[in-house]
Amino acid sequence: MAEVEINPILCENNQLCFDICSEGVFEVDRGKVVVKNPENCNECFLCVETCPTGAVSID
Repeated sequence: MAEVEINPILCENNQLCFDICSEGVFEVDRGKVVVKNPENCNECFLCVETCPTGAVSID
């Protein structure tokens, strides 16, 4: 299973990762994007490539 993380220091909460992910890995909780279902990640890296601040990582 992929380890998906959002670095809270780098994240500007523009929700691009949430918008681009068709697998439902991310969720907006109280106005902030969080990793909700990392087991759904298919390692396409679209969220990583889309994030302008480099806050999203997949290991």
